[in-house]
Amino acid sequence: MGPIDRHKLLRLFDNHQPHAVAQQIGSLANAMNLLIPQGKEGIPAAVLIPIIDRQDGLNILLTERTKHLSAHPGQISFPGGRLEAVDNNAVDAALRESREEVGLQEISVLGEIGTYSSYSGYDITAILGLVHPPFDFSINTDEVESVIEVPLQVALDLNQYKLENIVRDGERRHFYTFHYEDKPIWGFTGSLLYILASWLKANL
Repeated sequence: MGPIDRHKLLRLFDNHQPHAVAQQIGSLANAMNLLIPQGKEGIPAAVLIPIIDRQDGLNILLTERTKHLSAHPGQISFPGGRLEAVDNNAVDAALRESREEVGLQEISVLGEIGTYSSYSGYDITAILGLVHPPFDFSINTDEVESVIEVPLQVALDLNQYKLENIVRDGERRHFYTFHYEDKPIWGFTGSLLYILASWLKANL
C-alpha cells in the first residue's frame, strides 16, 4: 500500500455511509474481543482521533497526560473527555475537549467510528477528524504534558502492535500496545488505534 494522503482518506469516507463506518469498525472490535460495545449505561464521553494534514504526510495526534492527574496519569491518549451540559452531542464534546486540551481549531469531522464501554465506566464515542494546518498548539498544562504526532503510515504497520493482557478485579483484559519512539500507547487508546489501522488497511 502506497502513501496515504488527504485525498485518499476523504474519498474513503465519501464512499461510505457514516453509520456503515461505525458498524464495520465496531464489528472488527467485536471479532478481536478488544473494545467493549456499548452495553450497560456508562458516563457519556467522546474522544477525537485527530489526523493532521501535514505537507509531508498525515499524522495522528496523541496527548501525554500529566502525571498528577487522578485518572490515567502519564498515559498516552486521544484528546477527549466526558460530555458536558454545553455539548449537544459527542462531536461537540470531542471538538471542545480538543480545543481546551491542545488548542485545535480547524477540524473537518470525517465521522464517528463507534461507541465503546470502557472498564472505567465510560461510554466513549470515537470521532475521526482531519486537522488543517497551519496552527500552533495551545497546551493546557494542567492536563497535557506533551503532544505526539505519529505518522499515519507508521501507525498502519500492524506488525508493530503487540497483544497483551492484564488481570484486574478477577477479569482478564486484552489490549494492544504500540511503541512510538519511547512512548508506549496501550489500553483503550492502543486497541482503538489498532482497530482503526486494521480497518484503514482493509479499505484503502
